[in-house]
Amino acid sequence: MGILLRDEVHERDLDTYFLLIILKDLLARRKSLKLVLMSATLNADTFSKYFSPGRAHPMGEFRLEDVLQFMGYEVRPGSDYAIKPKDAKNKPSHLKAALAKLYPQPKYDSHVTKSLAIVDESVINYEMMAKLLEYITENN
Repeated sequence: MGILLRDEVHERDLDTYFLLIILKDLLARRKSLKLVLMSATLNADTFSKYFSPGRAHPMGEFRLEDVLQFMGYEVRPGSDYAIKPKDAKNKPSHLKAALAKLYPQPKYDSHVTKSLAIVDESVINYEMMAKLLEYITENN
């Protein structure tokens, strides 16, 4: 069984239309193939009519602080995903206090606000993404 993922499927251009035509033909030939179409603004009825009926899954919004909370993940000082001491001047020293007010207990544990205070947002945290995929796979 194979799975094809296509994100931003709502974008309309000649290449996208051509790709969808090819995918529809491919799905008819390879019954074991699964197609996942993703879009924040997708009209599911339109695509469901074009392809065989499928399932639409509602989307939820989770922010970094939510992921840190339910996974228990922590950005540690000195890690590849934390701001470096030389970059610390870009984050005000009162940030932890501001974050604590913005995210009061008991909604978020202290590790969440500590992580938010030092996270380097310019670096993609592949470690956290891998752990999030594991978490989703194991808990859904």
